[in-house]
Amino acid sequence: TASPESSGRLTLDRATFNQFFMKVNGTEELRFYTDVALSSIASATNPLLFETGGSERMRIDSAGNVGIGTSSPGAKLELYSAGTLNLRLNGSLVGGNTVDFYNYIPAVSNDGFSIDIGGTNRLSMTNSGNLGLGVTPSAWGVGKAFEVGALGNALWGVSANDVRIMQNAYYSDAERYASSTTASMYRQASGIHQWFTAPSGTAGDAISFTQAMTLGANGNLAVGDTSTGNARLFSYISDASLAAINARQDGAGPIQVWNSGGTERARIDSSGRLLVGTTSNVSGEILNATQTTTNTALFVNLNAASTTASSAISVRKFDNDNTTSQIYMEFAYNAGGNGAGGIQGNGSSGVQFYSSSDARLKENVKPLESQLANIMALKPSKFDYIDGPKDCTGFIAQEMEQVYPDTVGETADGYKTIGGISTMEARLIKAIQEQQAIIESLKARLDAANL
Repeated sequence: TASPESSGRLTLDRATFNQFFMKVNGTEELRFYTDVALSSIASATNPLLFETGGSERMRIDSAGNVGIGTSSPGAKLELYSAGTLNLRLNGSLVGGNTVDFYNYIPAVSNDGFSIDIGGTNRLSMTNSGNLGLGVTPSAWGVGKAFEVGALGNALWGVSANDVRIMQNAYYSDAERYASSTTASMYRQASGIHQWFTAPSGTAGDAISFTQAMTLGANGNLAVGDTSTGNARLFSYISDASLAAINARQDGAGPIQVWNSGGTERARIDSSGRLLVGTTSNVSGEILNATQTTTNTALFVNLNAASTTASSAISVRKFDNDNTTSQIYMEFAYNAGGNGAGGIQGNGSSGVQFYSSSDARLKENVKPLESQLANIMALKPSKFDYIDGPKDCTGFIAQEMEQVYPDTVGETADGYKTIGGISTMEARLIKAIQEQQAIIESLKARLDAANL
């Protein structure tokens, strides 16, 4: 044109030219042009084209969309490459790795999307929506999955209310091994958490998972079982050689502590002692049951028929010694401050009750009053218990109380008891009474004879 614009822009005669060339040393380096004569650009419907080597490389259409490798861009920037790299980012920072973008998965699939860094695939997404980070995702038949690092290591969204974490497992038509080793799965569905395990299998084979643990929506945890309605923590094991629960504490604290109502009820301490109602032992005992109310501290009930030959409590000692020095059981009162006796060996093959009788424990010692009248006043009897043994020998507590009140006690429900007199002693007392009658008869005869 003979009249260039005052703005300094290069103006071509639209009636004559629709192209612009840039040459360096006689070689064409750049050409841009319009599809029609420049005189038609005023219609604002024609693209601006860029060409190198005689071929179109890029265009900007009338909507402002930029197309590279395509003549019909459908977005502000569209890149097209038929089976080759779509986009590469490169730089000179540490590593100097290129970042390549593909709209397919090289050497794997002609669809999907992938990103390579330094020539190695780092992320892939299939057309079905499955994503792989550092691995090409498996063909998942249901839902969507995100695999990380290795085939079968996946976060799997099965449905809107079913999410799972897989280890060495994927789903095609069934749950299958990704490689030939063990597999496991964690599932969260409908507020329930489930853990599954599977033994080693062959890659591609179907997996038979076993539900190993369940955390219910109610907050109860079941180990080795699928039902969470039994207790807050329930453990089941069918292998008789294994423990249902094995608790370990390497420090000085207790191994297990049981609480209810915010109060500690029992514990197993670091030495393996079971402490019920207390947090410390008295003298190294393995079991301590402490009761701080008026209720029974320990109740033993052998509640089975035909057990007359079975002991409700069995006490065994290691030493082969049954002298009176062999103590089987001790009794105490005053919070343990005073000994009340116990059960000891009798020097033969039996046991006997003993009482604390050391002179160092006593004072105000004096001879016992005559007891013959009291002995003669006792009434040894034979009787049957209404709801118990029959043909028994002994005394009636109310009758004994009239003579020896210190031998009679009373239970919490008001029934009287007798202590310190056995069945054999009752028989001996009867024998003494019979002997005394004979003595009295002989004495009367001697008096009558003035002898």
